[in-house]
Amino acid sequence: MALAELARTGNVTAAAQKAGVTRDAIYKAARRSPRFKRAMDDALEASKDVIDLEIYRRAVEGVEKPRYYKGQICGMVREYSDRLLTLMAKARDPRYRDPAKAETSGAGPTVIVQCPFDSEFVTGQAPPEPSQKG
Repeated sequence: MALAELARTGNVTAAAQKAGVTRDAIYKAARRSPRFKRAMDDALEASKDVIDLEIYRRAVEGVEKPRYYKGQICGMVREYSDRLLTLMAKARDPRYRDPAKAETSGAGPTVIVQCPFDSEFVTGQAPPEPSQKG
Protein backbone atom coordinates (compact mmCIF):
# COMPACT_ATOMS: atom_id res chain seq x y z
CA MET A 1 0.00 0.00 0.00
CA ALA A 2 2.82 2.44 0.86
CA LEU A 3 4.62 1.81 -2.43
CA ALA A 4 1.45 2.34 -4.49
CA GLU A 5 0.86 5.67 -2.73
CA LEU A 6 4.53 6.58 -3.21
CA ALA A 7 4.21 5.87 -6.95
CA ARG A 8 1.03 7.96 -7.10
CA THR A 9 2.28 10.97 -5.12
CA GLY A 10 6.08 10.78 -4.98
CA ASN A 11 5.72 11.74 -1.31
CA VAL A 12 7.12 9.50 1.44
CA THR A 13 5.01 11.17 4.16
CA ALA A 14 1.77 10.58 2.22
CA ALA A 15 2.81 6.97 1.54
CA ALA A 16 3.54 6.40 5.23
CA GLN A 17 0.20 7.87 6.30
CA LYS A 18 -1.66 5.70 3.78
CA ALA A 19 0.13 2.61 5.15
CA GLY A 20 -0.40 3.65 8.78
CA VAL A 21 3.31 3.89 9.58
CA THR A 22 5.80 6.70 10.13
CA ARG A 23 8.00 7.99 7.34
CA ASP A 24 10.99 6.92 9.46
CA ALA A 25 9.68 3.35 9.30
CA ILE A 26 9.69 3.51 5.51
CA TYR A 27 13.26 4.85 5.40
CA LYS A 28 14.40 2.22 7.92
CA ALA A 29 12.82 -0.52 5.82
CA ALA A 30 14.67 0.81 2.77
CA ARG A 31 17.98 0.74 4.67
CA ARG A 32 17.38 -2.81 5.94
CA SER A 33 16.12 -4.31 2.69
CA PRO A 34 17.81 -3.73 -0.67
CA ARG A 35 14.72 -5.24 -2.31
CA PHE A 36 12.42 -2.71 -0.62
CA LYS A 37 14.87 0.08 -1.49
CA ARG A 38 14.73 -0.91 -5.18
CA ALA A 39 10.92 -1.03 -5.02
CA MET A 40 10.90 2.38 -3.35
CA ASP A 41 13.20 3.80 -6.04
CA ASP A 42 10.96 2.30 -8.74
CA ALA A 43 7.90 3.88 -7.11
CA LEU A 44 9.61 7.28 -7.01
CA GLU A 45 10.50 6.92 -10.70
CA ALA A 46 6.87 6.01 -11.47
CA SER A 47 5.73 9.14 -9.64
CA LYS A 48 7.69 11.19 -12.20
CA ASP A 49 5.45 9.70 -14.88
CA VAL A 50 2.41 10.91 -12.94
CA ILE A 51 3.90 14.41 -12.89
CA ASP A 52 4.68 14.24 -16.62
CA LEU A 53 1.09 13.24 -17.39
CA GLU A 54 -0.31 16.09 -15.31
CA ILE A 55 2.04 18.60 -16.94
CA TYR A 56 0.95 17.30 -20.35
CA ARG A 57 -2.74 17.50 -19.42
CA ARG A 58 -2.50 21.09 -18.22
CA ALA A 59 -0.22 22.26 -21.05
CA VAL A 60 -1.68 20.45 -24.06
CA GLU A 61 -5.21 19.30 -23.19
CA GLY A 62 -6.01 22.24 -20.96
CA VAL A 63 -8.12 22.57 -17.83
CA GLU A 64 -11.81 23.54 -17.74
CA LYS A 65 -12.41 26.49 -15.44
CA PRO A 66 -15.72 28.18 -14.62
CA ARG A 67 -16.49 31.76 -15.65
CA TYR A 68 -18.67 33.85 -13.41
CA TYR A 69 -21.06 36.73 -13.99
CA LYS A 70 -22.66 38.43 -11.00
CA GLY A 71 -21.58 35.59 -8.75
CA GLN A 72 -23.11 32.85 -10.90
CA ILE A 73 -21.36 30.41 -13.21
CA CYS A 74 -22.21 31.52 -16.73
CA GLY A 75 -19.93 29.20 -18.68
CA MET A 76 -16.68 27.32 -18.83
CA VAL A 77 -13.40 28.12 -20.50
CA ARG A 78 -10.49 25.82 -21.26
CA GLU A 79 -7.16 27.25 -20.12
CA TYR A 80 -3.76 26.00 -21.21
CA SER A 81 -0.42 26.49 -19.46
CA ASP A 82 2.18 27.97 -21.78
CA ARG A 83 4.66 27.90 -18.89
CA LEU A 84 4.27 24.14 -18.36
CA LEU A 85 4.54 23.51 -22.10
CA THR A 86 7.77 25.54 -22.19
CA LEU A 87 9.20 23.58 -19.26
CA MET A 88 8.21 20.29 -20.88
CA ALA A 89 9.86 21.32 -24.16
CA LYS A 90 13.06 22.43 -22.43
CA ALA A 91 13.26 19.17 -20.49
CA ARG A 92 12.82 17.00 -23.57
CA ASP A 93 14.59 18.88 -26.34
CA PRO A 94 17.84 20.85 -26.07
CA ARG A 95 16.71 23.16 -28.90
CA TYR A 96 14.34 24.85 -26.45
CA ARG A 97 16.84 25.30 -23.64
CA ASP A 98 18.31 28.66 -22.72
CA PRO A 99 21.80 29.23 -24.18
CA ALA A 100 23.20 30.39 -20.81
CA LYS A 101 24.61 28.00 -18.27
CA ALA A 102 25.90 28.38 -14.76
CA GLU A 103 29.37 27.20 -13.89
CA THR A 104 30.83 27.08 -10.43
CA SER A 105 34.37 26.39 -9.35
CA GLY A 106 33.45 25.65 -5.76
CA ALA A 107 34.94 28.90 -4.52
CA GLY A 108 33.71 32.42 -5.03
CA PRO A 109 30.58 33.62 -6.78
CA THR A 110 28.68 31.78 -9.50
CA VAL A 111 29.38 33.19 -12.95
CA ILE A 112 26.74 33.04 -15.68
CA VAL A 113 28.32 32.62 -19.11
CA GLN A 114 26.34 33.44 -22.26
CA CYS A 115 27.47 31.26 -25.15
CA PRO A 116 26.71 32.91 -28.51
CA PHE A 117 26.03 30.78 -31.58
CA ASP A 118 29.30 30.12 -33.38
CA SER A 119 28.48 30.47 -37.09
CA GLU A 120 32.08 29.78 -38.14
CA PHE A 121 31.92 26.35 -36.53
CA VAL A 122 28.65 25.46 -38.26
CA THR A 123 29.27 26.97 -41.71
CA GLY A 124 33.05 26.62 -41.91
CA GLN A 125 33.29 30.31 -42.82
CA ALA A 126 34.53 33.15 -40.68
CA PRO A 127 31.93 35.81 -39.89
CA PRO A 128 32.26 39.06 -41.87
CA GLU A 129 34.45 41.77 -40.40
CA PRO A 130 32.56 44.72 -38.94
CA SER A 131 32.50 47.63 -41.36
CA GLN A 132 34.66 50.64 -40.56
CA LYS A 133 32.67 53.86 -40.65
CA GLY A 134 34.62 57.01 -40.20
